[in-house]
Amino acid sequence: MKVLFITLSNIGDAVLTTPALRAIVENFKNAEITLIASPRVFSLFNADPYFKKIIVFKKEASLGKKMALIKTLRGEDFDLLVDFKNTMLPFLLYAKNKTPIFKKPPVYIKHMKDRHMWKLRQALVGIPDKEYQPMIYLSDDVSAESIKILKLNGISEGDSIIAVAPGARSHTKQWTPGGFLEVIKRSAAELGCKVVLIGDQQDCRICAKIMQEAENGVIDLCGKTDLKQLACILKNSKLLVTNDSAPMHIAWAVGTPIVAIFGPTNHEKYGPTGKKDIIIRKPLPCSPCQSALCIKDNECMRNISADEVFQAVRNILKT
Repeated sequence: MKVLFITLSNIGDAVLTTPALRAIVENFKNAEITLIASPRVFSLFNADPYFKKIIVFKKEASLGKKMALIKTLRGEDFDLLVDFKNTMLPFLLYAKNKTPIFKKPPVYIKHMKDRHMWKLRQALVGIPDKEYQPMIYLSDDVSAESIKILKLNGISEGDSIIAVAPGARSHTKQWTPGGFLEVIKRSAAELGCKVVLIGDQQDCRICAKIMQEAENGVIDLCGKTDLKQLACILKNSKLLVTNDSAPMHIAWAVGTPIVAIFGPTNHEKYGPTGKKDIIIRKPLPCSPCQSALCIKDNECMRNISADEVFQAVRNILKT
């Protein structure tokens, strides 16, 4: 079976499509899968053994390049086209089975991973009705690189690591730096854990601010790893403390317990669903607003106390 799988452009959103990818990989062992991904998420899937080919698609590509891509894809004669971006490709390619564009999942299906699975099942009959876990492929080489990074920063194999991701793509989704700092200090002093700050380049400023007041035992790896290395570091961590962010979804995919702090975004749609995961939020009338702007001074995030978050950390480590 030849499959064209079009994932989403943001890292966390792309991770949420991987349960559908796993369903295809597990149930169709000989499937030849071509992946279309944005440059932002390419390294999340690069060198994965599931794919025959990965095509990096740039939205700003010229019309000529887009037409050339369509011509190439038409020549593949796909059996299944899975499109989570709702592009025009289902209309332009001659795939035998296609996920629907205009047909939407029922409203009672809330979580995005479940909505993606519903969409896949509209095009592909015979997928067993079970829960499919997300997937990020981590090679032995990447695992070794990540352990080396930790060792170079003073973390040995026996250390208990807590990862902390204080950033987020929108400032309204960010909990306070002071709150993160207090949780970090208490985790080191009361639980004997070493803390690793993680994130991408845009999170470096908030991590640097935390590091100014952090004590020994806190390592700043923000912006210093690629996505696969970050996934390995999270896999080697006891848990992750995070906002609604890309590291949250990556930790969920590698099975690391999560303390997830939610405010303006909908935890029922995007929250982690692991057995040990804890979501902390304030059920204010305006939350979740799903808005990038806040008229109430980010009350839903500011009202979350450091003690609430630290107790969640303690509870996970006890289980």
